[in-house]
Amino acid sequence: MSSQALRVSLVGLAFLLAVTELAGQRSCDLTSFDRFQSIQTNDVYVTYTSAPRIECDDGTSIRADSSVYHESTSFYELFGNVVFREVGRELNADRAQYFERVGRLQAQGSVRLVNLENGSWVTGDDLLLLQEGDDRAEDDVTVRGGRPHASIVSRAARDSTDVIPGAAQAENLSETSQVPAPYEVDADLIHLVGDRLFQARGRVEIRQETLQAYGDSLEFQQDIGWLTLFDNARILSQDTVSGDTLDVRGDTITLNLPDDQIDEIEARGRAHLLADDIEMRAPVIRLVFLEEELERVFGVRRAVEEGLAPVIAGDLEYASSGNRAQPEVLAEDFRLTGDSIEAYLPGGELERVFAAGTARGVSSARDSLNTSATDELFRDDWISGDTIIATFSSVSVDPGDPGPDGVELAEPSEPQLDLLIALGQGGQAKTYYRAAPDSTTTTAAGPPPLDLHYVTGDEVRLYMKDGEVERMEVVNPDGAVLRPTNQSSPPVAAPEPSGGAPPPPGADGQPPPVDNGSPTGNATGNGAGPGGGNRNTHGGVC
Repeated sequence: MSSQALRVSLVGLAFLLAVTELAGQRSCDLTSFDRFQSIQTNDVYVTYTSAPRIECDDGTSIRADSSVYHESTSFYELFGNVVFREVGRELNADRAQYFERVGRLQAQGSVRLVNLENGSWVTGDDLLLLQEGDDRAEDDVTVRGGRPHASIVSRAARDSTDVIPGAAQAENLSETSQVPAPYEVDADLIHLVGDRLFQARGRVEIRQETLQAYGDSLEFQQDIGWLTLFDNARILSQDTVSGDTLDVRGDTITLNLPDDQIDEIEARGRAHLLADDIEMRAPVIRLVFLEEELERVFGVRRAVEEGLAPVIAGDLEYASSGNRAQPEVLAEDFRLTGDSIEAYLPGGELERVFAAGTARGVSSARDSLNTSATDELFRDDWISGDTIIATFSSVSVDPGDPGPDGVELAEPSEPQLDLLIALGQGGQAKTYYRAAPDSTTTTAAGPPPLDLHYVTGDEVRLYMKDGEVERMEVVNPDGAVLRPTNQSSPPVAAPEPSGGAPPPPGADGQPPPVDNGSPTGNATGNGAGPGGGNRNTHGGVC
């Protein structure tokens, strides 16, 4: 090939590349104006226009009170009542700068960006818009300054009839009861990727009807209804019918909102749940809702992460959530701990709580039995086992006020502990509780000593009434009951240094000795005795 032919080929290739580059760029034209002036300086044209109307080949249109156009760089300066419209969006601002070739818009002063398809909008002092193009699949918007505010209508609709295309949706939101209220968001910075992803950072606050949420940052995947709050996260929600309040806190909180209704809430890292009937703390707490009413609560000790590797014996190796504290639930003066906890609240009322894995329940309901001299080990009743099941019932308290038609309103209620079941093979189900003796005579030495009940078995059932054990059933029982027979004896809560009342059972579950009575030898030890697989039943005080 000759050198001349080579030069011709290179020139043709350069021309082809230039045409290809220009084909991927948008082009805008001035379609109308009031006044027009173009000035040339060193082959560079600058055009001054009043009331410009600009149209671009990608559907973008621009209006303003005045503009300055730099032809060499395809750069517009826009001043006064700027209106920038592209497919599905409209921006209003006091002034703006638009880089035509790369689709970059910067806007300042009373910025308001509206989604014309669903009525969402964002306001702030400063906005940066990077338009969809060859190197960007979706519009990218960042709003900052003046504490930006957003009103977000989720893309997840309850059914097809809820979708109102065009700008008419914004006008009909209040008239269409099926369309949920928007999420009102305040933050230091707001970032949007298309109409799919909404992000916020810096003292984030969210409000929607009875829902309030807070966090240091936020990510809302609008297309699937997945909202996550990061760092110092908190959610407050109030039931408009019952008035019950839900308070969820954690390092990270995620809400699953597939139909703009709360299906699940998961809090991770120092998670804390406060509800009218239950309080829970755990490394991970998950709440499940049915028709936006709390139905179940799970507290787990460790989070199961992705990519679990099988180990010997086919088990899975779990990655820790970083917090090995046991989940803990508190309901009606009863604290229950375990490696995992599950609470059932059908209809919003606490019904059952399950604790599995080194489970232990402690009741402080009968603090009236304690005195200032009561030893710490004697102050609470407890039950332990591999699994503990606590059953509650709702008890009405003060009657409700009569309604306007004279019919008495529903009475408020609170959960009451009815039944405690501890399960543990090989005698690992254990309970220790105190009971006031039949005689409540108080001597000069103080109140009479308490009956001490310590029982082990494969299964222990405590039937409760008004916070006290009414009846007990045990499978394969063993243990002891210490009952004082001399009312003049010193109280068990204050034993003498030597020869005193038997020590209470320790944390290791070992029963107290039964052959050592009170200082006068008048305490009797009643062993529960081996049951040979039978269930022993004790009514009242054993």
